[in-house]
Amino acid sequence: MPGVEWKKDFPVTEGHVLYTFNNDDIYIDNAVNYIISGVKKEENVLVVESSRNIPKLREKLMSKLNEKEQEKIHYTNNFTYYMLNKSFHAETVLRYFSKAVNEFSQREENFRMWSHVEWGDHEAFLKEVETCERASDEIILEQEILCVCAYREKNLCPELKQILLQHHELELKDNRLYFSRLYPHSNGRLSALTRNINK
Repeated sequence: MPGVEWKKDFPVTEGHVLYTFNNDDIYIDNAVNYIISGVKKEENVLVVESSRNIPKLREKLMSKLNEKEQEKIHYTNNFTYYMLNKSFHAETVLRYFSKAVNEFSQREENFRMWSHVEWGDHEAFLKEVETCERASDEIILEQEILCVCAYREKNLCPELKQILLQHHELELKDNRLYFSRLYPHSNGRLSALTRNINK
């Protein structure tokens, strides 16, 4: 598949998306468009982002969304989310993620997630990352939610990139969306995603 272009409205409504980026300006624009796309669908948006990017997102979104729409956006510092105990632990991250999913589910409110994943030495946590991404993928598919996990491309070692592609069914590169070449897509799921993308 050559990939689907994305500029404004995100081309899928559910799934686990790996976003590898290099350009910070494009990254911020994509995050803003993704958030707006969710809010306009009356979804809550959980944004796990760095302390330096949250003010940039807030500023851009203030000029594009009214006050009531902005209440749909829930910001969490990504260092707090991923490094709560000063080290990456899959169990802690999954507990936090499951809690968020359950809270929105109990209120019968739809939500999507944008998560900027960053910490020091990715290679030191390969096993933990694999455990976390595999379990997250199962939750995302079961709950039929949309989640983007964003990683800076230059910080990914080949081993981690392979792990991520194995546990994200879609891959986003700046403005194009692709099926992950290493994800074990089932025929039924692949057909559903194809229909969703081609709408």
